[in-house]
Amino acid sequence: MFKNYIKIAWRNLRKHKFNTAINILGLACGLSFALLIGAFVWQELRVNQDIKHIDQQYLLKSNLNEYSAIGMLPRALKENYPHLVKNYFRFDGITAIIAYDGQPVQSNAIVADSSLFEMFGFKLLSGNVNHALKTPNQVILSAPFAKCLFGNEEVLGKQLTVRNFNNQEQLFTIGGVLENKGENAVLNLTGPATDLILPIQSTSFFGRPIDDWQSLYIASYLELQPNVSPSSLEKPIRDLIQAHAPKAIVKDYKASLAPLKTYHLEKGDGSIKHLLYTVSIVAFAILLLAVINFVNISINTSANRLKEIGIRKVVGGTKKQLQAQFIAEALLAVVISMLLSICLYPFLSKVISNVLGKSIPSLFNLPGSFWIFAILSCLIIGLFAGAYPALRLSSLPTVQSARGKLAQSKDGSFLLRGLISVQFAIALIALTSSAIIAQQVSLFFSKNLGYDKEYLLTVQVPRDWTAEGLRHTEVLRQELAKLPEVENISISYDIPGAMSSGNTNVLKNATGTDPISTGLVFSDRHFAETYKIPLLAGNFYSPNEASEPTDRVVINEALSKALGYTSPVDAVNQAIYFTDASSAIISGVTKNFYGTSMHFPIGPMLWFNIKNSNVYRYFSIRLKPGNVGVSLNHLTTAWKQILPTAPFDYTFMDAKLAQQYRTEMQLKHAGTVATILAMIIVLLGIVGLVSHNLQKRVKEIGIRKVLGASVRQIIYLFIHDVYPLFLLAACIAVPTSYWLMKKWLTNYYIRTELEASTFIIPLLVLGGITLFIIALQTIKTALNKPVDALRSE
Repeated sequence: MFKNYIKIAWRNLRKHKFNTAINILGLACGLSFALLIGAFVWQELRVNQDIKHIDQQYLLKSNLNEYSAIGMLPRALKENYPHLVKNYFRFDGITAIIAYDGQPVQSNAIVADSSLFEMFGFKLLSGNVNHALKTPNQVILSAPFAKCLFGNEEVLGKQLTVRNFNNQEQLFTIGGVLENKGENAVLNLTGPATDLILPIQSTSFFGRPIDDWQSLYIASYLELQPNVSPSSLEKPIRDLIQAHAPKAIVKDYKASLAPLKTYHLEKGDGSIKHLLYTVSIVAFAILLLAVINFVNISINTSANRLKEIGIRKVVGGTKKQLQAQFIAEALLAVVISMLLSICLYPFLSKVISNVLGKSIPSLFNLPGSFWIFAILSCLIIGLFAGAYPALRLSSLPTVQSARGKLAQSKDGSFLLRGLISVQFAIALIALTSSAIIAQQVSLFFSKNLGYDKEYLLTVQVPRDWTAEGLRHTEVLRQELAKLPEVENISISYDIPGAMSSGNTNVLKNATGTDPISTGLVFSDRHFAETYKIPLLAGNFYSPNEASEPTDRVVINEALSKALGYTSPVDAVNQAIYFTDASSAIISGVTKNFYGTSMHFPIGPMLWFNIKNSNVYRYFSIRLKPGNVGVSLNHLTTAWKQILPTAPFDYTFMDAKLAQQYRTEMQLKHAGTVATILAMIIVLLGIVGLVSHNLQKRVKEIGIRKVLGASVRQIIYLFIHDVYPLFLLAACIAVPTSYWLMKKWLTNYYIRTELEASTFIIPLLVLGGITLFIIALQTIKTALNKPVDALRSE
C-alpha cells in the first residue's frame, strides 16, 4: 500500500510540474539556509567543549583587561591554596619574527607554561606531551603553521631562528606539532590562531617576565578542585593582591573568574552569543517563509483535484486512504527538497563561509543529533503541509467532490491569504532590518571616527625595546617618510582597534581623592598628524622633536572636561597627577576619537611619549592620495631595502575596523543573504497565489473581456486581490521592525537614526517587485482570446 501511495504521489508531482518546481525550489532554499546556519551555530557552541575538565576551568581576568591578569597571581593561588586550585596555565602573547632558510616570517606566538597539555588535554601530532615545553630553547608549532613552513616534511628536531625585541636571535628546536582541534578560548583567546608556543624559560630572552607581580597583562587560567566554586577564591585573590601587588594598583585592581566553558559566547559583552541568537531567528524566519510557501502551493494543488477525490470515493476509496495519499505527496516533496538542499550544501557552504568569515563544518562532521533534528523537522513540515487537504478535502461529500465545485469558505482561500500576509510581513521585516544593520555598519567606517582612515595602513615593526633600538626605529621612520608616496608616518604601541596599554588613574590635584580612569596610548609626536586627529589646543608633546621633554603628555577633550576645564586651552601647561605620586605636564588637547568600539562612549584618553618606555609595535603610514597599488609596490621595495630581515605585512585601517566589528559584519552579510532568500521565496509565493487565482477565474476573465474589460483592468483585478494583504503585512512589519531595531541599536553609543524613509523604501521596493510579478504573470492570460477562456473546463 505504501508503495502505491509513493507511486501516485510521484505521478501527481510530475503532472503539476510548475507548482512542484516552485514548491521544491522554495523549500530547498529555506532548508539549505537553515542547515547552513544550524551547522554554523553548532560549531560555535562546540568551541571549548573538547577541553578536558572544562567545567572546572576559568579564565582569570581583571578590570584592566578582559583577557588577562597579574602574571604571578595564578601561581601564587596554586602554591598557597592547593585545596582550592588544582592547576594553572599562563601565557604571554607576542608577535615573533622567525627565519627558516633565511626567509623572515611573522607569526603569532605565545610564551607559555608547560601545563598546557596536562590541564587542557591538547595533543601533539608528533612529539611527546610529557616533555613538551619543559626544555629550554624548544618550540611547538601549530599543525597549519608547520605545513606552511615545511609542507609534508618531518619537522621534529629541525631548528628555527627566532628574533626577540632587542633584535637578538636564538635557535629553537622544534619539539612537537600541535594537533589542530579548531577554535578554542585558550590558544585563540584574542582572535588570531597561535602559530608558535615557546617554553616559559624563554621569558628572559624576550624580556617579558611572567612570574612577576608587576606583569599586569598575562593571559591566565585556573583549574579549580572538584566542587570548588569561583566565589571561594574571591578572598584569597584579594589577600594575595594586597600582600604582593604594587601599591599603585592595589586600590583599584580587581580580578575575577570567567567560566571557560561559556567564555567564547560571553566575551565582548556577549557579542557572539547575540550573533548566534540573531542568525538563528533569521534562519527560522526564512524556513518559516519557505514552509508557508510550501503550504500555499499544496493547498492550491489539492483544491484543483476535487474531481479526482470524488472519483476515488465513488470507486471505494476511504477517507483514511485519501488522507494518507495527500500526506505522502507532501512528505515526498519535502524529502526531495531536503535531498536537494543536502546536494547544494557543499557549494553553498563556501558562500556562507565567506559571508560569515568562518568555515562551515562539512556534512560528515555534523553529529547524529543534528540529522535526527533535521529529519524530524522534515516530517513536521510534510505533515503540516498535507494536513489541510488530508483532513479538509478528504471529508467532503462525494457528490460535491465529483462536481469539482467547492465553496469559497472551504477552498483554503482564507488560509492561503493569511499565510501570504505572514510571508509579506516577514519579508518586510527582513528587508527593513537588513537595511538598518547595513546603515549601522557603514557608520563604523564613516567619518565620525574622529580620525581619517583613508589611505591609512599599519605594519608591525621589529621590536628593540631599548633606547638605542627606539633611536634606530626613528631613523627608519625618517627614511620611510622621505618616500614620495608617504604623506606621514608615526611610531606607536597602540593603534585604533589595538589599544592594549590599558588604563591608569589620574588626578587634577596632587591631594585629590577622586581619580579618573583614563585609557593610555603610547606614541611618538607624529600620531595626531598621521591620523589627522584635530588638535584643539597646544602641541602634540612639543613643536621641536630634537629637544622635546619626555614629561609632556597629551589628553583628549573628554579627559579635559573630566578634569574640570571649561576650555581645552585652559588645560594646556597644567599639571596632571598619578596615583603613584608622579606627575606630568599637559602639552596639548585633541578632539575625541574612537580608538575602541562604538558600543561605548568615548572616554578619557592620555598619550604618553614612547621615549618614556621605549616600547612600540607599529608604524602607522598615511599614503598620499593616488594609485594605492603603485604606492604599495614602491613602499614594499623601499621596506625590503631598509628592513631586509623584517616582513612587510601591512593592514589597511578598513580591514582593522572590519576585524574590530567582526560580529556586526557577519550579521550584515547574513542579513543580506537572508533578505535575498526572503524576496525569492515571497515572490514564489506570489506566483503560486496568482497562478491559483488565474486557474479558478479563467471563465470570469473571458466574460469580462467580452463585456469590454481592458487588459489593464484585468491586471488591476488581480493586483486588488494581493495588495490588501500587502498593506496588512505592512501594518504588522513596520512597528515590529522599529521595535526590533530600536532594541538592537541600544548596544551602540553611536547609532544610526531610524528615519521614516528607512521603513518606506523597503515597502516601495517589495511592493514594486510584487506589482511587476503580478502584471507579468497576468498579462498573458489577459491577452488570450475570450473564446478560449469561455471554452475552458
